Amino acid sequence: TLLWRQSDALIEAAWHRSGNSLFVADATHLFALAVGEGAQQVTQLATFTRIHDFTVIDRTVYIAGEKDNQSGIWELLVE
Repeated sequence: TLLWRQSDALIEAAWHRSGNSLFVADATHLFALAVGEGAQQVTQLATFTRIHDFTVIDRTVYIAGEKDNQSGIWELLVE
């Protein structure tokens, strides 16, 4: 089953701890993709100048990237 399709390459993908959502990032955006039976919902969670990588630990997404002329690691709390 195809879950995600876009012309930009994906940087990373990781499951939400619930198993009901998938986090995906392209070069500049982080998305949450709700998966399951029926319609799928995509939510844009963050925008960066450049995303290098991300990881999910418990309820926090850690994003390595560039934003507002700063390079670093950001954290984003998710439900």
